[in-house]
Amino acid sequence: MSEIELNGNKYRVGRLNGKKQWNVARRLMPVLSELIKAAKDIPQGANPENPSPEDAQKFLEKISEPLADSFSRITDENSDYIIDTCLAVCDRAQGPAWAPLMRGGNLMFQDLDMIAMLGLTFAVIRENLGDFFYSDQPNTSAPPAPPK
Repeated sequence: MSEIELNGNKYRVGRLNGKKQWNVARRLMPVLSELIKAAKDIPQGANPENPSPEDAQKFLEKISEPLADSFSRITDENSDYIIDTCLAVCDRAQGPAWAPLMRGGNLMFQDLDMIAMLGLTFAVIRENLGDFFYSDQPNTSAPPAPPK
């Protein structure tokens, strides 16, 4: 569980269970597919961890249209699922206590704007699906053999 600050408010980013992780990940696959295609076009010798301003600009120009197109194809239902599922594992500091952002499928803080909602959604995705989306190599180790 990590903490972040957005718009002067502190938030805790929680864990999604494995089933919800999968359901969020599969809804993000079209966007991920476009990012993977664009990442193949990163200039040779470019440092993806610390790109030069020129390389960053070229990369943004390359991915902006396909990425916007893939986001626009996410249905409202899938978008709501992703955002609501992610916000459901977040809490907001209220003095010394923490209050859930969602209760019974309803947003508990009406001052939470789009930028904060998306920031929290991306933080949950990074926290819960970072290994799935950003891993250099998939984990191919086989599970242990059952006892004989």
